[in-house]
Amino acid sequence: MNFSEFATGLFPFCSGHLGKEQYFNEIIGNFIQDSAMDSCPILEKKPDTKYRYLSGKRVIPLKEAKYIYNHRDKKKFSQWIATQTDEFDSYDGVVGWLKSNGINDTYADDACADLFEQILCDIVSSSKNKRSLKPPISKLLSGRDLEHLDKFMNDFNEILKFCISTDPTIEPMPLELPTQFDMLYEMWKYRDTDFKNAKLNSLKYDIINNLYDYFSYWGLLMSYDTVSGYCVYKKPLYPRSEEVKKSHQKKMLAFRKIFANLHENLCEFVNNADLPIQ
Repeated sequence: MNFSEFATGLFPFCSGHLGKEQYFNEIIGNFIQDSAMDSCPILEKKPDTKYRYLSGKRVIPLKEAKYIYNHRDKKKFSQWIATQTDEFDSYDGVVGWLKSNGINDTYADDACADLFEQILCDIVSSSKNKRSLKPPISKLLSGRDLEHLDKFMNDFNEILKFCISTDPTIEPMPLELPTQFDMLYEMWKYRDTDFKNAKLNSLKYDIINNLYDYFSYWGLLMSYDTVSGYCVYKKPLYPRSEEVKKSHQKKMLAFRKIFANLHENLCEFVNNADLPIQ
């Protein structure tokens, strides 16, 4: 089953009063983590492009499929299916549709999440097979690299997701986050924590150096708020302050794109090594 067959098959039962573009945004947006939504490339496509994905006239490209797969949240999607079928009294319809496709599962919402995951996995796997039959990344990385990759992911995953999902000009930053990064930066900046795999090692330095720039930049623009206990943005209150604030927001968007790309590359290494993503 491809994405078009999946999405159009569920459309009568889960779309409600949504139009085609809104339905596309819902089915994709509810499959990915909340922190990854603002930087999801396929959600930024034009309405006619989204319609072509739904109708099957275009196939979801590899880059977009990998992003959705690497940032998937199956529990969120299952809950969305459950909510839609409950609201529109269409659960039995989804069960029947799944059975017509050879899927007999007691929990239709979870079955839909598993099916969507498999569709995305097929896109990614198919593209890999077309390029070449490469050995899994776990066989390309040394045992030490695999251990370091697992630790590196655990250390930086939540920080990267925060940087992707948060607008510091309107949202507070936990007081401990910059200190947490400083400690991790001191741990990972030295060569004794380098990876033997050159691409992975380059990614390590891209991540920690860009995070260093991020916290240095916002550290000058935020101050501690004694009431909330968070670091908050110091809104400029002088002539041309709106232009200055816009430049800060522009920088925030640039950081988001950088970290979304770096996080996607890191997740790809972790997924290909069959390591868990927290």
